[in-house]
Amino acid sequence: MLDVIPGKTWAINKKSPHAPVYYEQFGESLRAMAHGLRALEGGLDENLRWASESISVPMYKILVGGDHPPLLNCISGPTLPSLLESNQLSGDAYELFEPIDFTLSPGTSGKGTGISIHHIGFIFPLHGLLYQANPKRFFINSPWDGRKPFLRLTEWRKQELVQMNRIRQTIHDVISDVRNQRGAHADKNWTMGFPQPLRNFYWLYANLFVVQVACYLVDEATRAICDDEFRTTVFPGSRPNEALQYALPRRNALTIPKIVLSQKRGISIATEHIQGDSVVIPPEPGKGTGSGFSFDYSEAVAVRRTPHQGPGTMAKSTDLWFMQASGRDLPSWIVAA
Repeated sequence: MLDVIPGKTWAINKKSPHAPVYYEQFGESLRAMAHGLRALEGGLDENLRWASESISVPMYKILVGGDHPPLLNCISGPTLPSLLESNQLSGDAYELFEPIDFTLSPGTSGKGTGISIHHIGFIFPLHGLLYQANPKRFFINSPWDGRKPFLRLTEWRKQELVQMNRIRQTIHDVISDVRNQRGAHADKNWTMGFPQPLRNFYWLYANLFVVQVACYLVDEATRAICDDEFRTTVFPGSRPNEALQYALPRRNALTIPKIVLSQKRGISIATEHIQGDSVVIPPEPGKGTGSGFSFDYSEAVAVRRTPHQGPGTMAKSTDLWFMQASGRDLPSWIVAA
């Protein structure tokens, strides 16, 4: 699936305080991730939710731990690849939704002021996800930089991965988000804390990134099973070559439908649309609750502002809703007047 930069071949940590059962749990977790990856052999558009959620549980055990230390500590001096520098990522900007304008008039007396807010939404380059305007498709690519030093597990998890307006998520955050969808205490509303226009795309990206990490871990384990000690310790009495096999397409293309707002030509804000600091567009008749949309101005990033010029005039603002690799600069054409 990805052009992976291999690290130092895994070897058993002979000084590890882990009990033998932890080595076997490590092997079981690797097999479980490979099983989840095999569910995607027909392409990432199929079974992504099931595969990524099932992968995230054993991945969490390996990389984070929980009731026990991370199982990756079964490996001697485990390190993982660094992310590419955010400003080096290539790709085009993807328009998340068609621009929409909200207008509040100055009033009939002419003594007040009005406001016009122009909303735009874009997905800028992300680690491991590339958009090409021609042919209008997303492609999966490697998020790792083989030229940079590999990182120890704690530092690797702390790398900032993605930014949604003012919210930044580390690798640890993203893996935890996907993992929290599973189990008896699953959080089915795990995206509710993010800006509403970006929730669906973050769900997609988080699940895709978990798949990419799983590919790296399983590929590294496959390289390591050539070592007799690793194979017999981590996979006692089994045939790991078969258990770790998966075959994803080398270059996966995704078609993501744009969010199209029915009021794309602009609307005047009605009183019933204003809820605190938010403007809420009700669902379209006959299209269910999922067609509703909301903009919370406390979450928006204003990239252009024109103040009002006195009574009877309009203040203007362009509010950006965006998702990009954390630490990346916004493109100059977004903030240009």
